[in-house]
Amino acid sequence: MYKCSIILTVKVRDEEKRALLKVQEIDLESFKLISDAQKIPEAGETVDLQEKYDLAQKNLAMIRATEIKYRNKANEVAGQIQTNNVRSGNLQKRLDDGDLSAKHTESTVKELKSIQKTNEKLEVEHAELVERIDTATGLYQRQKNIGDRIKYKWRRTVTGVNNVTKGINNELLELRSARDEYVKKINPEAYALYNSLQTQHKTRILLEVKGYEVIGLSIELTQGERDTIINAPADELIQLDDYGLLAVKTEEVANG
Repeated sequence: MYKCSIILTVKVRDEEKRALLKVQEIDLESFKLISDAQKIPEAGETVDLQEKYDLAQKNLAMIRATEIKYRNKANEVAGQIQTNNVRSGNLQKRLDDGDLSAKHTESTVKELKSIQKTNEKLEVEHAELVERIDTATGLYQRQKNIGDRIKYKWRRTVTGVNNVTKGINNELLELRSARDEYVKKINPEAYALYNSLQTQHKTRILLEVKGYEVIGLSIELTQGERDTIINAPADELIQLDDYGLLAVKTEEVANG
């Protein structure tokens, strides 16, 4: 239970009491806006989309690397086939010219057949590589499309979050401006006491006391505590108990 023992008092006028209460309402509204900004559902979605996009880009890079590997190998095989074709053409020409001895003719025919057999294998390998390249190219395009869709959604979500955040920031600026005007109406000592406690607790720490009613917090008052509030000067900001609560009286307790 809260104990309404007075541990500190600061002189305040009625106008300052009202200004302090207004400052607190603005602070509480600001705290809520800041909390709402931190809990925007889309903010978490942007992180999730960013992770998905990063993964898509990583997969894209892997697919591209594989495609390049196949292309390089296909070019190498095509080069071997071309080299073999040139060699095969030269050998065929020598055979057609009929300038070779029987022994050389036999070895040339044998080499020609070997080249043709090698080329057949190389052409099969080249065809398989081309097929893999086509598959990788198609896969790359599909993965790119996925990444593009994620990026588009991410941008729209970020834009939405930014718009919400911008709106909240604008509200906070308006509240800050209004707060500054009320602060000007409060004496520095009273404001410093309120602000130091509010900075620590960021909750409702200033109570409005009307008669026996404590507005802003449910407190069960004993007779002794009622007497403490009744006897507190109406022109003071009072600090109550070890919780650092403050109170101002805006309405006197009726006598009798």
